[in-house]
Amino acid sequence: MTDSLLAVTVIWGFVFIYAFMGSMDFGAGFWSMVYINRKKTNATNIANRYLSPTWEVTNTFIVAIVVAIYSFFPGAAFTFGTVLLIPGSIILLLLSIRSAFMVFSHIADDYREILTYISGITGVLIPGFLISVLPVSHGGFVDFENNQQLKLVELFTSPNEYAFLGFGIASTLFLSSLLLADYSKASDDMEAYEVYRRDALITGPISLIMAFLIMITLKNEALWLYEGMIEKLPLLLLSLLFFLYSRIRFSH
Repeated sequence: MTDSLLAVTVIWGFVFIYAFMGSMDFGAGFWSMVYINRKKTNATNIANRYLSPTWEVTNTFIVAIVVAIYSFFPGAAFTFGTVLLIPGSIILLLLSIRSAFMVFSHIADDYREILTYISGITGVLIPGFLISVLPVSHGGFVDFENNQQLKLVELFTSPNEYAFLGFGIASTLFLSSLLLADYSKASDDMEAYEVYRRDALITGPISLIMAFLIMITLKNEALWLYEGMIEKLPLLLLSLLFFLYSRIRFSH
């Protein structure tokens, strides 16, 4: 294994961990907001109990990603820093707001409901902006002849951007609802388990539809990536079968 391949493997390992943990963290904040006024269910308490010990750890991985990119590929760090100046600044602002409100939610009981709404709203916006990095990284929305400037108008009028945006939000809610359903079952709270089980059954197919939309829109935005995915079509079909099988098992 070459040094560059090893470095890329380390970076993608951090990305995978952050994507998985971040999805559960942000989604838990959203579900906590959704069920905050549902007096007949304990779903909000379940979400808050999971959310409390995880949000501090999750953000450390995004720092590890930035440090790894800057250390291994300084040229790429400069390019991404230039291209993602605006969306990156928005992400950092939202993360700062969310982290600040999460800290104060434990000591300001009078404002806990407002803090829950802030956590829930940013828990949906942050994954949407984070996944926008992927269509940008394909290169079609970057003007390399003009100081590597991001074409914001073309980006936010592209169907591919909104396919990624929808997938990021839907998959975040899907993964978090799965985990919270399992967490509820482990806590012997079957009422909350049924609530999150229902949410997972709804958001799962939506995530699958958005994934197909990504594939379709990639054909126009990044043909090289689309052709690479078609070459791995048997693996994609296998993953689809596993998804359908797990959904059938989860439905019963």
